Amino acid sequence: MEYEIFTNSFFTLKVTWKKGQIYSTSITKTRKQITHSLSLSCSHPYSRNIAQNMANYEMQKSVTWSDAPLFWERVSPFSRIVLTTLLTRVAFGQIVTYKQLAGMCGRPRAIRAVGQVMAHNPWPLLIPCHRVISQKGLGGYGPGLELKKTLLRLEGVEFA
Repeated sequence: MEYEIFTNSFFTLKVTWKKGQIYSTSITKTRKQITHSLSLSCSHPYSRNIAQNMANYEMQKSVTWSDAPLFWERVSPFSRIVLTTLLTRVAFGQIVTYKQLAGMCGRPRAIRAVGQVMAHNPWPLLIPCHRVISQKGLGGYGPGLELKKTLLRLEGVEFA
């Protein structure tokens, strides 16, 4: 496996590649102010899309990851349904609750299962689990609630 790192003023994205597909991503808050986007190597054809979307986030412009070459073999069939539904039906600047996402997947009673899929999403940011909230508030986010708030603000969604 190999990896690339992309960063902007708000967050850093590590992309791990396997067999030409994105095996995983991890996202962290950028610790110091930078003035340019950085990528190590950009050796994959989709790397330019990632770099462009990172710049778009910084400028609060819409991003889409629907054509990302994800390594789907690593998730269960149910997880793939949930993650694909989120990716294709919840656009930049929109939010849904876990309950709404379960309904969108045709499994309205699978709210906790959907929550588990979000908690184990191997592609944060690319599969926008930060757009899924609880009925009572933000819900959780593995990389931290401050980063979730930042991502939502960059997409035009405000939370107190």
